[in-house]
Amino acid sequence: MIKNIGWSIGNYCNAQCKHCYSWKTRRTSKDVLTKDEIDTIIDKLIAAKIETVNFGGNEPIFTQGPDLEKTMLPYIITRFNDAGIICGITTNGFTAHYLHEHHHDVFMMVNDWDFSMDSPFEDEHNSNRSVCDSYELILSGLKLCSEYNRPKSIVIAGMKWNMEERYLDSFLELAVTYDTELRINTLKPIEPHHFDLLPETSKVYDAFKYLFENTNLITLGESVFAAQAGLPASGCACGLHSLRIQSKKNNRVPVTPCVYLSMDGGDILTQELDEIVNSETFKKFNERREYIPSKCREINCDILESCRGGCYARTVLMYEDTNYPDPYCPYAAKEKGIGLCSIPKVVKEDDSKGIRVHENYLCTWIGEPKNKAAQQK
Repeated sequence: MIKNIGWSIGNYCNAQCKHCYSWKTRRTSKDVLTKDEIDTIIDKLIAAKIETVNFGGNEPIFTQGPDLEKTMLPYIITRFNDAGIICGITTNGFTAHYLHEHHHDVFMMVNDWDFSMDSPFEDEHNSNRSVCDSYELILSGLKLCSEYNRPKSIVIAGMKWNMEERYLDSFLELAVTYDTELRINTLKPIEPHHFDLLPETSKVYDAFKYLFENTNLITLGESVFAAQAGLPASGCACGLHSLRIQSKKNNRVPVTPCVYLSMDGGDILTQELDEIVNSETFKKFNERREYIPSKCREINCDILESCRGGCYARTVLMYEDTNYPDPYCPYAAKEKGIGLCSIPKVVKEDDSKGIRVHENYLCTWIGEPKNKAAQQK
């Protein structure tokens, strides 16, 4: 049952990230949602008993384009809050500061503040974002969240250059300094230039091994790694527990099983959520996890039932064929002669951390540095 929603609430963004996922979807549209359309979508999500909503894709405060005086984000968050639905925001820092300054009550309603950072080094991060003060916006945003005791994380798109150990070391140092969690989504090759940014499989394994050894795990949505780490898993959560509402384009608001794939399951403005989730698009997406790719079954795999083929998006984007196992499958790598480090068994933190909107949403990892107090000394 769908419980977790991602929603790209607008098309405009004040940054130009070199690895941006959603620009391809947003760049040809200047459409904005009317208040009536927003109410229609919110009413449907409330009726469907959705539990969490995360806003990302563009910079969320820009719901109505660059005119901040017209932003609908405070209204949207307030409506969800009144309905008991938990909200999270993925931001480059700007939305956090704007809400804190102009709508402080709404700032306090946000459960998860995820600050998107590409590099732990200021000049490099700002260059990748094409925004000169982006790095400082993040650090001051983290301080704000600490001041008001809001859950927060630094979120990283894991690329070839920022998943090296020296980068992970520095990200962890920032996490200790600002008392924050880390979240990593490995890069998905949505556009051709992304292939140049993809880390080698062995480097991804080295990075996760390092993270497992140096952090306390909060959640892990990568079934191929969760299964190896001995954690409960049943394949990719996308399309089963979560979906993505895309930004408005050509007077439609498409819904896709996965944020990384433009698989149009229907228009939430004109269709009910149940109708969309039961569409052929969603059925086709879910078949891979349900039946498990045949090539997975041909490999001598002892995590078959928990991994269940791994990430659909990564597989189709890299292989253009859903019948293959996840490109990060250890058994497929072994068949190709690729040497990988072993993923250690890990223990998930207890639920005292509270709800995170990215649990069962996206192929993501969230953790926090071990022994933070000791490291701060």
